[in-house]
Amino acid sequence: MKTIFEFFKGIVDWILDKMKSEGAKHTMVSVLIGIVILFSLSVWQGKVVQQIGENWDQNTKELIEEHKELYLASRDMYSQIKSVMRAERPVTKADYILLLEYHNGSENIVTGYQFCKFDITIEELSDSVPYIQIDNFKDENLYKYDILLSDRVTRSKMSSFSLEEIAGMDRNLMYTLHPNDHTQYIVFYNIMHNKMCAGTLMFMYGDENNIDYSAITTCGADIENIIDEAMTKHDRYLEQRSQAKKHK
Repeated sequence: MKTIFEFFKGIVDWILDKMKSEGAKHTMVSVLIGIVILFSLSVWQGKVVQQIGENWDQNTKELIEEHKELYLASRDMYSQIKSVMRAERPVTKADYILLLEYHNGSENIVTGYQFCKFDITIEELSDSVPYIQIDNFKDENLYKYDILLSDRVTRSKMSSFSLEEIAGMDRNLMYTLHPNDHTQYIVFYNIMHNKMCAGTLMFMYGDENNIDYSAITTCGADIENIIDEAMTKHDRYLEQRSQAKKHK
């Protein structure tokens, strides 16, 4: 690589050769034109770099604002859902209410299909029963649990099973719940949003006579309304942000 000295020496030699061949006047004009071009390129480059930096800062700011908005919306939504589950569990007479939420896991390396997974995000229970360890239900593979994939659950808004039925259909779920002697019946209620199943409520009972399907429907509908309102509010926020960009 050329040194700085060699670089400037080359420029001086070029000017001297230019002066010999074309005269001082033409040479000075060429030099001035070159300086103007170099200066213009430098200014243009600086503006481009500045604009890129400003765009980067603006995009980062928008991402931070959107993350904050999503966080606050999510916090409010889950707070409201938990309040509903806490208030309505005694009304449904359930020993437990668990909220299963579905999400996408990593994809199959060949097909590209997403693995369907779920978390149990909220648990409400009566004082007379022990906690289920919901931390064991994080990134759970949906395909492990036949009952959650069964037509009775996926094609119905609400479905109920005795523990004996569950044992015959889904031994994984049965073994998971077996230590809980209080559970003898489970009612599944699918939470829908935009015609898609966002999650499933599991209402657990020790006595079939305690099942109140009307109260379960009310609880599920209240939670669906909370999710719908949260999503509508978020969509409105995105629309307002989009309109603000257009008017800039």
